[in-house]
Amino acid sequence: MTRLNNRSLWVVIATIILVAGTGIAMLALRSAVVDLFPGTLLGQMDHEVSYQLITFGLFIMLAGSARLLGGPGALNYLNMRHLDGTVVPVPAVGLTVKPGEGWKTVGRNFLLVITLVTAAAVFFQVLRGSVFRFSIDGVLIPALIFAVVNAFIEEGIFRFAVVSVLDSRGVDPRITPLVSGALFGAVHFYGTPGGIPGVLLAGFLGWLLAKSMIETRSFAWAWLIHAAQDVVIFTALFGTRV
Repeated sequence: MTRLNNRSLWVVIATIILVAGTGIAMLALRSAVVDLFPGTLLGQMDHEVSYQLITFGLFIMLAGSARLLGGPGALNYLNMRHLDGTVVPVPAVGLTVKPGEGWKTVGRNFLLVITLVTAAAVFFQVLRGSVFRFSIDGVLIPALIFAVVNAFIEEGIFRFAVVSVLDSRGVDPRITPLVSGALFGAVHFYGTPGGIPGVLLAGFLGWLLAKSMIETRSFAWAWLIHAAQDVVIFTALFGTRV
């Protein structure tokens, strides 16, 4: 690990405070009655549209801060070109690789496994005991749209803003994912899934996706894997509110 000079240390601290503060603001917005378009035909989805528009503005501000704090190369982490890269194994959490395997294989495998785990958690916390009504146009298509946008915003805030600054400032690549995972897990105590299971699942996901960004120098797996989880979550939420 490179020893941080005083300037870099304060930049890292400022970044963590900014991301944590943004996470708290997002929790407040999520629980508040936010509706920028009252009376539209979107009905129950008005709140989600308004929430995503506001949080996208928060992402833009954080992206600008990351560019200032992380330097000219910070925005490079937003590229979607690199799906592969060398995986540093962490056997303690089941992250192992066979010879010749990289993030292209590991990312695909975790996308499937984590999506199934998310589906199980959502079933027990949202679907069990509820009436679920599925439709393509009223549930699945909106879920896909909201999932893609929400995943981009949350990955931009909790992954890009953290990784682009901390990595460029020489923070140990083993520590940066832990910071990102801790921030992401904490705000999901009130999320879906929530509680301690939600914190653990989101914390692990945040750690894994930050690790993918560092080792691939790309936003690709972070966005794809997160979006897959959000498709499951929004489908459940919209289907039980029809």
